[in-house]
Amino acid sequence: MARPRKADSEKAKPREIHVADAVWSAIRTEAAAADLSVSQYLIRCRDSSPRPCNPTHLIHLIEELQKTHRALERVADGLSGANKVNVLTAHLPLISIERRLAQILADATP
Repeated sequence: MARPRKADSEKAKPREIHVADAVWSAIRTEAAAADLSVSQYLIRCRDSSPRPCNPTHLIHLIEELQKTHRALERVADGLSGANKVNVLTAHLPLISIERRLAQILADATP
């Protein structure tokens, strides 16, 4: 039985790039050294390269980390005169901080 045909959007198509001879030679050499075709090599490089950062996302992340820092400072101040009540009341802000950090991590993970 023959395998099903790929959808047109999934089919590989020839593409054209414009690149200097020296760069093309380096790409071909690196692809050969990795035992890959040039296409496979370029796809692997694209898949493994870091994605550009979104400045808005970075600003939000910095703001959240600053809020977390201030909250930790408040907890530390509360614990500086450590008695049992201060230690117990520090747990709620620490739980809130932990949840905020977990949310930041979840938002940052693709």
